[in-house]
Amino acid sequence: MRVARRKEKVPEWNWKDELISATLFLHLDGSKLSDIEWQRWLKTWADFSKRFNTHHAGLAAYLAYAVGIARHDVNLMNDAFAAISASIKDNERLKGVVRDIDGVVIFMKAATSKNRSDPTIIEHLRSRGIVDI
Repeated sequence: MRVARRKEKVPEWNWKDELISATLFLHLDGSKLSDIEWQRWLKTWADFSKRFNTHHAGLAAYLAYAVGIARHDVNLMNDAFAAISASIKDNERLKGVVRDIDGVVIFMKAATSKNRSDPTIIEHLRSRGIVDI
């Protein structure tokens, strides 16, 4: 990890603690929250993401999208995709990022979770005009 950070010229940061914090955030199943709780979660997550993203742009949304796919949490996927989509203007790059995240899910969980989330992923990409998926 240290070599990768040096190669990308990323300054030292307490990435282990930040990843643990992100994991704690992402353990929560948003579908079990009331509307007001979900709105508070989104605000708190956005504040955390800003700090997290100063070390590696977009990483918080990438993690959230992967977790959303793995547990088929459409609310989390929608929020994470909105952040990813807003940060990536080129559709080919966006498609590549989503494919990479989807591939990580297969590695970390199982194809069955991924298959449940495929329609949502396709809907997300089509929302940006990407039809050759």
